[in-house]
Amino acid sequence: MNTMKLPYNEISIWGTGGVGKRCYFQLKDNYNIKCFYDNNQNQKNEIVIDNIKKEDFKKDDSFIVIASSYWKEIMDQLKCRGLCLFRDFIPSFMIDNSVEIRILKHYFNNYEINTYINLIKKNKKIVVVFGNCQTSILEKMLLKNEKFSNDYFALIFPRVCDYTLNEIEDLVYNFDWTEVDLFIYQEVNNNNKFSEKLATDQIKKLMKSSCRTVCISNLYFAGYFPQAIQNNHNIYEELHKSGLFPIADKYIEEFIYKNKQGNEIIEIVNNPNFIDSADILNHCEDSINELIKREKLVDIKISDYIILNYKKEQLFYSFNHPSNLVLYEYANRILKFLGYIANDPMNEEDMYYFFGTLKAQDIPIYPSVIKTLKLEKFETNFFPNKYALGNYYLSFNEFIVEYIHQCFKK
Repeated sequence: MNTMKLPYNEISIWGTGGVGKRCYFQLKDNYNIKCFYDNNQNQKNEIVIDNIKKEDFKKDDSFIVIASSYWKEIMDQLKCRGLCLFRDFIPSFMIDNSVEIRILKHYFNNYEINTYINLIKKNKKIVVVFGNCQTSILEKMLLKNEKFSNDYFALIFPRVCDYTLNEIEDLVYNFDWTEVDLFIYQEVNNNNKFSEKLATDQIKKLMKSSCRTVCISNLYFAGYFPQAIQNNHNIYEELHKSGLFPIADKYIEEFIYKNKQGNEIIEIVNNPNFIDSADILNHCEDSINELIKREKLVDIKISDYIILNYKKEQLFYSFNHPSNLVLYEYANRILKFLGYIANDPMNEEDMYYFFGTLKAQDIPIYPSVIKTLKLEKFETNFFPNKYALGNYYLSFNEFIVEYIHQCFKK
């Protein structure tokens, strides 16, 4: 992994646990690791790893990288001993190739933040990837590219759905956007449902004229889910703003109002001929046309890939939660657009460990949709079904039972 280059040859690591050892392997090829420190005064000169010993702390010429979950307390401790942030020490997460703006604003003052950004910009340019939950994974996929991460350091801003009102002012409008060299963004309109202050047209006005801006698509496909409608019976919104079931099922609701019982509904909707094939195909075509319409103003398109592959395997878990296969393809298209060679192919399991997944609060795919589209791969075993809030795993039939019980109390 590419890290920010430190202007020192000799490094000491504060932390002898797992975080400290990982930091050692991250830095050992580029720096001379002198020793380890920690606050446990016992076992002086104990070998921590590769004949590198733990020593009692002493103020010398080596630069300290704090590699501990207690980095804030250790940082305060070093300041009390007369050491200076960035001149004498740095928390290990700040030498990675990205950092969350929330952490910077919460734990560091404006002078420290400016000093840190100046340190970054001695060797790298700054990129911000701005948008919805899709961008959190796209960001990681871009940074997986060695040449891109050699050139860019990512400042990670919250996704548009994650801000509090106070944070919008602090994180967005109290940030110096002239420091950003590349702005990759999904367009956020002035009339978005979160705040007009998150509109990307407003943010771009705060940037320097030389900042490169790249508008990317809000990846979308509703074709797998002809049953999906707005849920007017959602519950547990006090636990999560999307509630237990963010999307309602129009067929189940119709049967509920017709006084059908749960076992009857399960039998009906599991019939592979339940939804007319023509209706399913028309729904897919409408969804593709909607995506093509959305793509008219973006710099990098993806609809051709979705058209080619959506019948081969499940590409979306809900309307705007694409699989990593789609996101990886799109990240590679972004890299090519920027002049980089695409990332090497990866299997789905490796993508999960490297990047995470947007598979959460999924929408079920009906058997009739699977039959009509002749889907060969869907709901793979590696990713359990998550048809409800959090880690609440359900099969299709269990989903129907739970949906009826929770939303209609039957």
